[in-house]
Amino acid sequence: MRIGVDVHGVITDDPEGFERWLTEQSQVNEVFIVSGPPERDVEIKLQNLGIFRGEHYREIISVIDFLRDSGEKVWEDPPGSGQWWAGDKVWWEAKAKIAYKQDLDILIDDHEKYNNNMPMRTMFILYDGGQMSVKAYGLSGMTLKEREDS
Repeated sequence: MRIGVDVHGVITDDPEGFERWLTEQSQVNEVFIVSGPPERDVEIKLQNLGIFRGEHYREIISVIDFLRDSGEKVWEDPPGSGQWWAGDKVWWEAKAKIAYKQDLDILIDDHEKYNNNMPMRTMFILYDGGQMSVKAYGLSGMTLKEREDS
Protein backbone atom coordinates (compact mmCIF):
# COMPACT_ATOMS: atom_id res chain seq x y z
CA MET A 1 0.00 0.00 0.00
CA ARG A 2 0.94 3.62 -0.50
CA ILE A 3 0.28 5.73 2.61
CA GLY A 4 0.50 9.51 2.93
CA VAL A 5 0.91 11.08 6.39
CA ASP A 6 0.78 14.76 7.37
CA VAL A 7 3.33 16.27 9.74
CA HIS A 8 1.81 19.27 11.53
CA GLY A 9 -1.07 18.19 13.76
CA VAL A 10 -0.48 14.49 13.07
CA ILE A 11 3.14 13.36 13.51
CA THR A 12 3.87 16.40 15.71
CA ASP A 13 1.00 15.37 18.01
CA ASP A 14 2.78 12.14 19.02
CA PRO A 15 6.30 12.00 17.55
CA GLU A 16 7.39 8.94 19.53
CA GLY A 17 4.26 6.97 18.67
CA PHE A 18 4.46 7.90 15.01
CA GLU A 19 8.18 7.12 14.90
CA ARG A 20 7.37 3.55 15.94
CA TRP A 21 4.33 3.32 13.63
CA LEU A 22 6.25 4.72 10.64
CA THR A 23 9.10 2.27 11.26
CA GLU A 24 6.64 -0.64 11.14
CA GLN A 25 4.67 0.68 8.18
CA SER A 26 7.72 1.50 6.06
CA GLN A 27 8.82 -2.14 6.27
CA VAL A 28 5.68 -3.37 4.47
CA ASN A 29 4.24 -0.25 2.75
CA GLU A 30 5.43 2.78 0.87
CA VAL A 31 5.10 5.73 3.25
CA PHE A 32 5.05 9.30 1.98
CA ILE A 33 5.07 12.47 4.04
CA VAL A 34 2.50 14.89 2.58
CA SER A 35 2.78 18.29 4.24
CA GLY A 36 2.35 21.97 3.42
CA PRO A 37 5.77 23.63 3.83
CA PRO A 38 8.68 23.38 1.38
CA GLU A 39 10.31 19.93 1.32
CA ARG A 40 13.54 21.02 3.00
CA ASP A 41 11.63 22.61 5.91
CA VAL A 42 9.58 19.43 6.37
CA GLU A 43 12.71 17.26 6.30
CA ILE A 44 14.40 19.40 8.98
CA LYS A 45 11.25 19.25 11.16
CA LEU A 46 11.12 15.45 10.81
CA GLN A 47 14.81 15.04 11.59
CA ASN A 48 14.33 17.12 14.75
CA LEU A 49 11.56 14.65 15.69
CA GLY A 50 13.85 11.65 15.07
CA ILE A 51 12.12 10.64 11.83
CA PHE A 52 14.32 10.01 8.78
CA ARG A 53 14.00 9.36 5.04
CA GLY A 54 14.69 5.73 4.19
CA GLU A 55 14.05 4.56 7.74
CA HIS A 56 10.56 5.95 8.37
CA TYR A 57 9.35 7.15 4.97
CA ARG A 58 10.20 7.03 1.29
CA GLU A 59 9.65 10.58 0.13
CA ILE A 60 8.40 14.01 1.21
CA ILE A 61 5.72 15.58 -0.96
CA SER A 62 5.44 19.28 -0.18
CA VAL A 63 2.09 20.89 -0.98
CA ILE A 64 3.68 24.27 -1.67
CA ASP A 65 6.35 22.72 -3.94
CA PHE A 66 3.64 20.73 -5.74
CA LEU A 67 1.58 23.89 -6.29
CA ARG A 68 4.61 25.86 -7.55
CA ASP A 69 5.56 23.02 -9.91
CA SER A 70 1.94 22.93 -11.15
CA GLY A 71 2.04 26.63 -11.99
CA GLU A 72 -0.46 27.64 -9.31
CA LYS A 73 -0.19 31.10 -7.78
CA VAL A 74 1.60 30.95 -4.43
CA TRP A 75 3.22 33.70 -2.41
CA GLU A 76 5.43 34.18 0.63
CA ASP A 77 4.00 36.52 3.24
CA PRO A 78 5.75 38.30 4.70
CA PRO A 79 8.56 38.08 2.12
CA GLY A 80 11.52 36.08 3.41
CA SER A 81 9.49 34.54 6.25
CA GLY A 82 9.23 31.02 4.85
CA GLN A 83 5.43 31.22 5.26
CA TRP A 84 3.89 30.24 1.92
CA TRP A 85 0.28 30.74 0.91
CA ALA A 86 -2.15 29.86 -1.88
CA GLY A 87 -5.82 30.58 -2.45
CA ASP A 88 -8.19 28.53 -0.28
CA LYS A 89 -9.69 26.47 -3.13
CA VAL A 90 -6.26 25.68 -4.57
CA TRP A 91 -4.84 24.79 -1.15
CA TRP A 92 -7.69 22.50 0.00
CA GLU A 93 -7.70 20.62 -3.33
CA ALA A 94 -3.93 20.13 -3.40
CA LYS A 95 -3.65 16.99 -1.27
CA ALA A 96 -6.36 15.29 -3.34
CA LYS A 97 -4.36 16.05 -6.47
CA ILE A 98 -1.22 14.74 -4.80
CA ALA A 99 -3.07 11.58 -3.70
CA TYR A 100 -4.26 11.08 -7.28
CA LYS A 101 -0.85 11.73 -8.85
CA GLN A 102 0.99 9.56 -6.30
CA ASP A 103 -1.66 6.83 -6.39
CA LEU A 104 -2.05 6.91 -2.60
CA ASP A 105 -4.24 4.26 -0.98
CA ILE A 106 -4.51 6.13 2.34
CA LEU A 107 -4.03 9.74 3.43
CA ILE A 108 -3.88 10.58 7.14
CA ASP A 109 -4.45 14.24 8.03
CA ASP A 110 -5.90 16.37 10.81
CA HIS A 111 -7.94 18.62 8.47
CA GLU A 112 -11.14 17.05 7.20
CA LYS A 113 -11.39 19.67 4.41
CA TYR A 114 -8.75 17.72 2.48
CA ASN A 115 -11.26 14.88 2.11
CA ASN A 116 -13.67 17.00 0.06
CA ASN A 117 -11.88 16.28 -3.22
CA MET A 118 -10.14 13.02 -2.42
CA PRO A 119 -10.01 10.47 -5.26
CA MET A 120 -12.33 7.49 -4.86
CA ARG A 121 -9.42 5.08 -4.51
CA THR A 122 -7.86 6.99 -1.57
CA MET A 123 -9.12 6.31 1.94
CA PHE A 124 -9.02 9.49 4.00
CA ILE A 125 -8.29 8.98 7.68
CA LEU A 126 -8.93 11.93 9.97
CA TYR A 127 -6.43 12.16 12.82
CA ASP A 128 -7.92 13.95 15.79
CA GLY A 129 -5.85 14.18 18.95
CA GLY A 130 -4.65 10.61 19.07
CA GLN A 131 -7.76 9.16 17.44
CA MET A 132 -7.98 8.07 13.81
CA SER A 133 -11.27 7.62 12.02
CA VAL A 134 -11.98 6.63 8.45
CA LYS A 135 -14.09 9.35 6.89
CA ALA A 136 -14.70 8.02 3.38
CA TYR A 137 -13.23 6.82 0.15
CA GLY A 138 -13.36 10.15 -1.62
CA LEU A 139 -16.47 12.30 -1.50
CA SER A 140 -18.35 11.09 -4.56
CA GLY A 141 -18.16 8.71 -7.48
CA MET A 142 -16.62 11.39 -9.67
CA THR A 143 -13.01 11.14 -10.77
CA LEU A 144 -10.67 14.00 -9.96
CA LYS A 145 -10.72 15.01 -13.66
CA GLU A 146 -14.52 15.11 -13.64
CA ARG A 147 -14.42 17.27 -10.51
CA GLU A 148 -11.91 19.64 -12.15
CA ASP A 149 -14.19 19.97 -15.20
CA SER A 150 -17.35 20.65 -13.19
